[in-house]
Parts: sequence; structure tokens; C-alpha cells
Amino acid sequence: MNDVGILFLGAVARVTVLGLIGLALAMVLKRRGPSAVALTTLATLSGLLAVSALSLSPWPRLWSLDLSQSFPEIIVNTADAHASDVEKRSEPNNTLAANKKRAASSLSFAEVARLFVEELRSTNVPDSAATRNVWRWPAWIALGLIAAMTLGLTRLALALRAVALLRRRSKPNTDACLRDEVDLLRAEMGCLKEVEIYETSDLTTPATIGWRRPALLFPNDWIDWRPDERRAAIAHELAHVQEGDYLSGVWAQLCLSVHLYHPLAHWLVARLRLDQELAADAKAARLSGGSRLYLEALARLALRRPGPLEPSPSANLWPARPFLPTRGMFLRRMEMLHDPNSTPLRTEPLRPLGRALTIAALSAAALIVAGFRGPLQAQQDAPRKLNLKIAFTANTNAADPDVFDLSHAPAETMIALAGRPSVILNRPEFKPVTDLLKPDGNSMMGSLNIAADEIESFQVLFLNGPKPAGRPGPPFSAPPILVLHTTKPQDWNKVAGKFVGNPEIAEFEGQKYTRTKSAPVGAVFCTINDRTIVIGPEADLKSFLLASKGKPIAHKWDKAWSKVVKGQLAAAVDPAPFAAFIPRNATPGSPQAALASQFGMFSPMIDQATGYAKGIDLEKGMAVDLVVTTPDAASAKSVEETLSALLTLGKNAAKGLRQQAAADQGPGEGQLLALMLDLGVPLLNSTKILHPEETVVEFQMNTDKDTASTVKIIVPAIMAARATARQAQDMNNMKQIGLAMHNFHASNNHLPPAVLTDKPGKIPYSWRVAILPYIDQQALYDQYDFSEPWDGPKNKKLLEKIPAIYQHPLERGKSFNTSYYVPTGDVTLFPPGDAGIGFEKVLDGTSITIMTIEAKLNVPWTKPEDFPVNIDLKNPNQPAPVIPTYTPNLIMVGWGDGGVRGLPTTINSQTLRALFTRAAGEVINWNAIDNHPGQPRPATAPQPTPGPPLLPGSRIR
Repeated sequence: MNDVGILFLGAVARVTVLGLIGLALAMVLKRRGPSAVALTTLATLSGLLAVSALSLSPWPRLWSLDLSQSFPEIIVNTADAHASDVEKRSEPNNTLAANKKRAASSLSFAEVARLFVEELRSTNVPDSAATRNVWRWPAWIALGLIAAMTLGLTRLALALRAVALLRRRSKPNTDACLRDEVDLLRAEMGCLKEVEIYETSDLTTPATIGWRRPALLFPNDWIDWRPDERRAAIAHELAHVQEGDYLSGVWAQLCLSVHLYHPLAHWLVARLRLDQELAADAKAARLSGGSRLYLEALARLALRRPGPLEPSPSANLWPARPFLPTRGMFLRRMEMLHDPNSTPLRTEPLRPLGRALTIAALSAAALIVAGFRGPLQAQQDAPRKLNLKIAFTANTNAADPDVFDLSHAPAETMIALAGRPSVILNRPEFKPVTDLLKPDGNSMMGSLNIAADEIESFQVLFLNGPKPAGRPGPPFSAPPILVLHTTKPQDWNKVAGKFVGNPEIAEFEGQKYTRTKSAPVGAVFCTINDRTIVIGPEADLKSFLLASKGKPIAHKWDKAWSKVVKGQLAAAVDPAPFAAFIPRNATPGSPQAALASQFGMFSPMIDQATGYAKGIDLEKGMAVDLVVTTPDAASAKSVEETLSALLTLGKNAAKGLRQQAAADQGPGEGQLLALMLDLGVPLLNSTKILHPEETVVEFQMNTDKDTASTVKIIVPAIMAARATARQAQDMNNMKQIGLAMHNFHASNNHLPPAVLTDKPGKIPYSWRVAILPYIDQQALYDQYDFSEPWDGPKNKKLLEKIPAIYQHPLERGKSFNTSYYVPTGDVTLFPPGDAGIGFEKVLDGTSITIMTIEAKLNVPWTKPEDFPVNIDLKNPNQPAPVIPTYTPNLIMVGWGDGGVRGLPTTINSQTLRALFTRAAGEVINWNAIDNHPGQPRPATAPQPTPGPPLLPGSRIR
């Protein structure tokens, strides 16, 4: 027990060191606001728990850097188990001997750990019974610490039980108005979690409990609160729900329970609670009209309840105090929020990189602190030799399919792709690519909700069959069959559930699959096992299931597939279906004849080939192997000549493409083209043509270009290309909105006002609703109930049906907020209370008057709220409004003439004010906009149209 006490003393010392490190880091990050400090304190508490656990184990021990002396030596013998030394052990209870015939691959981690412990127990370690039997002060300290931990864990259990009791004693709130207000605020802040609402007489202030089913608890007098007080309270509690503060609090209390003896742990937990409250205050203030109005609402709520904020002692809820608001915490918040030297409401959350670096720094500190041992403990932790001899057997897991075995692909398979992405993506140099392929909701990987590096192998099969009714394109334009095999078990209903709505289980040939009940069926999926899934059209899936049960099936590309060096990615192609694309027997002089002359030289690649197979190996540089099979030697020669001519064309075109890549094509495009040339030209120059058989032609190409350097180029280029694509989509959204505005004007002789009202003139609604028929959303317009407010029971259900053009690409799937607004103000195109401005009143010219802007605000799309622009023409020094944007350094605006362009965020304030006015006659200097000092025009901004047309009253320089 004395040695245990010494272990505990070492743990206390390490906890103190790490706690001080976390405290110092929290003070450094304090200027970033409460959310940054809360992250730091929570990570520090987690580190304390890890340090305590590691301190009681022999690892890590960083006193010496000799790892062979820091860890037990494990000798693994892969010889036959019957010849191992394990059989020579004579101890009857030896666990290793009982398991000597089991393969190491079949042992779970827990079993290996148990064997390890048994081996340690069997090792003779000198011990002194006399020393062990004498209790000294370390033993009593250990006993005290164990008692404190027991007390802390007991208190935590009682607290959780009290919270559950509070939830059971509360009454569900059925008030529709309160429910609507909560749902509305959830939509505004983008909180996707469903919440339950309860009333309770045990509390005098709102509280949030639960994490799987979060619940908002309101005192019984909530009905007497003013609307602004109720909004402030709801916003504050929903901020806790959105950030998962309850679960963080439970984890913090667990860490405190283990370290109940340590004052630093108590300080960290108290600081975490305070900063969580302040971070929620900051978010709630933004939704409650600003800091001043929010503080006034809090003050009125405080004055309403002069009694204690804690639950009454008679309620038997006193153990739940760590999870409920207290008067001391409330007063501390009010004191900090009123302190002019404190800025808790002007918080600046850490970016993802900053959060990752903070956690990584504390994790490294915890590992280093836990790794130091005192002399006595180092002696006790001295490494022991473990002679663990286990027989290894071959991996015979039938669940791991051969990805390159296409012998059971359906006979009508026209194109087959197969690969092992995890082999490549799990290499360190490809980590940026793995991060780039993380599910984002907009790509196929996002739809599948699975990380790319978890895909062990895949097959994509395009079948040549009749096209679905109403689908344009060639006869094989149906979606392919996708076969995925993952590195670990998956919940396929969760992973692939997006493909099937209103699902039902069907069966075919003894195999169950999931489809939708309603027509059209679309994609279906079949789970072979917990690591393999097949997705595709229902008819093609049935063909796949039939083919997989019978004998191997012959394909035209089988011979080529058997000869190609597959690497990590391979493809097989049947050229016959492509013959329909080559124009034949065209009338001389017709467009078809010109097309036939262009493709005629490539026709031997289709007409005289029976199959293609291509493999790509990225193990060392890049190697490409292409195999073509033909019916006879003459056809092989013709195909070889055609492919050689194509290679020559590629080499000749490389110089021109290199010049094109050097030209300014926008971020990403030139880099990607240059990268393709850097890889493609060496591959073309290294081409070797082989003839393994007289009817087979093989092209081998390789380059030793470093894949790591390639990744460093391609990832930023792809990210830039994505940003360009997002901006193009953003501009297209604004163009569509501008076109709808003009169509509305053509029908009504004026633009839609920012806020319209129903026929009695009482209930307002937004221009975004008014132009729905002009953006092909007539059905959605018909569902809007103009007899109730935008947030009424019926209209609130339409929030989730937000049209795509009302959201920036980065906003989609995150909330129901719009990204596009009209400027409202007396001198803008949308003056308040006006019935609608006609273009004849735009004296400055529609081409230099802003009609719409992109802004990152929290406004649901149906809400009649826009971007206020209050311009005083008598005050030329008045600053222009600040526009929060999605794209750094760029303000995207739509003009009155329907055009769209980007303005630099450093645009002169007076110039920006002038662009908002419709008839003030200001001078607009385009050169000053495009070449503003210190901030040149972004390359992604569209070029301004030279010499925009003038209307009476406008002046342009």
C-alpha cells in the first residue's frame, strides 16, 4: 500500500503540473473570448484524467529514450504452435498454455491484455513482506485519495439521478406559441437538435438538461415574461444545446470526481461553467437585438425573482446543483457583462486549426507530464520480459472480397472500375487528399456519409442496357452499380439512408434489399455483410445478384483484364457500345460528315478492338499499363498505329497547353492543368509498346515523380477550383434572383417591395416569397399561407423547403437562413413603406445601383427582414454599412440591370454608399474600385463591363 501511495503522490504532482499548464494557456486565450477558454479548460480536465490513469501504469516512461527498455519485450514466435515453448510450461492454470493453438489474428484486444497481465503475474518480482506490511504516510495518503475519489463519484451519481428526477417531475409544456418561438430561434441559429420543453415549480430560472434528448426547463411564471425577456432566455438555453454544454459539464464533473482533492480541478470546472454561460450570452445577444437589449432583458429577469435561483432544499434536487444555474453564477455573469473592461459578448471563437492546435498542445503536454517517473517508481516500472509465443495462421476472412475479381460482373457490363483507395489514402503523403475527401453533404461521399479512407475497395459497374423512361442520353446512361467494401463494420442504413426515402424491405433470390415504397424507385441498396454494400438501380441490382450466384461470366474484356498490371486502380471497357457514337454514311457537306471526318481516324480503336484494360500503380511514382485485345494480328497493328498517332498528338499539344496553363485562368485551373502536364508529358515520353501476343497490344508508361510533391500541388489547386466553382454558383444564384426581379417588374411595373402585406394590409411577408413564381417555385408559393405570419404554424413548415438559389453553397444543409438580401433605406431601391420602385425612378442608372447583396446573416428565408442601409445624403463622411461576407475580401452584389460582380471589401466608403443610392447623382470612379490601394481587385471577381450605359442623372468617370 505504501508503493500505491507513492504512485498516487506522483499522480498528484503530474496533475498539478498539467493543471498549471492548462491554466496558463487559458489565460493566454482569454482575449479570444469565453468559447476559447471553455475549450482549453475542458481539454485540460480531460488531460488530468488521462495523466492520472497513465501515472498508475508503467507507460509511458520517458525518463529514458531507449524504447526497448521502456516497454516490455514481446517475443512472438510464428512457428507451429505444437512446437512452441508454451507447451513446456507446467503450471496448470497458465492461460497462455490454454490458448496456445489459437491464431493471434483471432484474439481480441481484451484477450491479449488478459494474457499479458497473466504473464506479468507469473514473473517473479522480489518483494519484501516486512516492507509491505508496514503502513507509512504514503499509504494513508493513498487511502485518503481513494476515499475522495469514491466520494466524488458517488456525488456525481446522485447528481445525475437528481437531474433525471427533475425531468420526471416536470410537466411538458403544450403552449403552441412558446413551441413556435423555440423552433424559430433554432432555425435562426442553425440548431439542428430537437428539444423538449417542460415547466417546473422546482426552478425559478430556465435551465437545460440532457444531451441525447435535450430539454428546456422553464419556471411556471414564464407566461408573465415580456417577449424580449422570453427571447433572450430561449436563445441562451438553445446556445447551450447547440454547443453540447450539458455533456461537456457531465464529463467535467467526472474529471472533478476523480480529482476531488485538487483545488486546480475545482477552479477549472468553475471556470468552464462560467465561460460556457458567457459564450451562450454572446450568441444569445446577437439574436436579441444586441448587447444592451440583452443585458436589459437579463436585468429584468433578475428583478422578477428576488429569491434564490437554486432549487429549493425541499425539492430533493440539491445534488443536481452542478448542472443547474445558481445565484452566484448568475450574479457573476451580470458583473462581467456590465464590466466595461471585460468583453465577453465580443467573443472571437477559435478557428478549427486553432482548436486542433490547442487540443494537440495539451495532449502533448499530458503525455510528456505522464511520462516522467521518480526513481522509486521507475524502479517499480522496470520493464519485464514477456515471452509470448502464438501461432499465426493465414487470413481466411471471406468477408474481404478480391476487388479485381470481376468474373461475376453481369454479362452486360460495359465499363468496370475497381480500386483500393485505402491503400493509397492511408499513406502519410496523401493525408491532405483524405481530408479533402471528407463527407461534405454535396458530394457522393457526403451522400454516403462515409470517409474515403475507410473504403477498403470499390467496384463501379456500368451496364449496357435500355435507358430508363424519360432519361436523355445513350442507352447505357443509367446510374452504375456501386459495390463498397470498408475497413470496418458500418451501419449501412445510416450510411446509405439518403438514397432511399420511405424505405421498405424487398427480397430477390433469397437476398434482401432496401427500396422506396413509392415510384419512381430510383436507387436501392443491398447489404452483403456489415462491411459490404451494393447500391444501384433496382433492375441492375437484380442482375448483379443473379450473376454473383452462378458460374463465372464471360466478358469481351476478360482477356485484357487478365493481362493488365492493375496496381491500386484499374478499369475494363467493352468498346462495342461506343460504335453508335461514330457518324457513318453521312451526307457530304452536312455537319454529320464533318464530325465523321474528325472521328474517322479513331474508329479502329472501337471497330477493331474487343476489349480494353487499364491499371494505375501509385506505389512508387506513377505507372500506367494499358492492354488492348483484338480479333486478329491485322486489327492489332491498326489499333497500335491509331493509339501511337493519338500519343503523338498529345505530345504535340503539350506545348500549347503549357502556355495555356501559364495564362491567368482563375485560381486552381492553371495549377491543375500544369499538374496534368507535369504528370502526362513524362508518361507519354516513357511509352513502351509491347506485343505479348499477336492479337494483344500493351502500352506501358511510368514516371518517378514524387507523389508527395504532387499532392502538395493538387490539393490547393482543387481547393481553389472548388472555391471558384462555389463563387460561380453564388453569382448564378444572384443572376437568377435579378432575372426574377425583372420579370416581376415586367408583370407589375415596379420591383417588389422588401416587405409586402396581405390584401387587408396587416400581415407582412418577404419579397423572397413574392418572387417564388418567377424562379419556378409556383408550387411552393401556393403552399404559403398569406393569412398568417411568416412564422405561423403552417408557414414555419416551409422553412425546410428553402429554394437552393436563396442560399450560398457554403450555407446549404446548415440552416434555413437566406444568403441574399435587398438593401432597405430611403434612398435605396427598396425604401421602407413604398409600394415598389419602378426603373424609371432609378436616375443614377440601373447598372451602377445595387439591387441585391450577399451577406452572412441569421435570417430565415421567409422572414420579411433585409439589410438596412441608412444613408444620410447631407453627411458625406458617414461610414458605409459593414457587410459580413462568405468570401474573404469580396462583396458580391447584384445590380439593378441584372448583372453580378464582386467588390473588394476595401472599397472606398463613400463609393460604396453611392452605389446603394438610386437617384443621388454621385460620381462613380471604377478605377478606384478595381485598383484600390492595398487591395487589388480579386482575380475571382468578374470583370466590370466597360462603359456601363448611362441613364439621366448618373455620372461615371
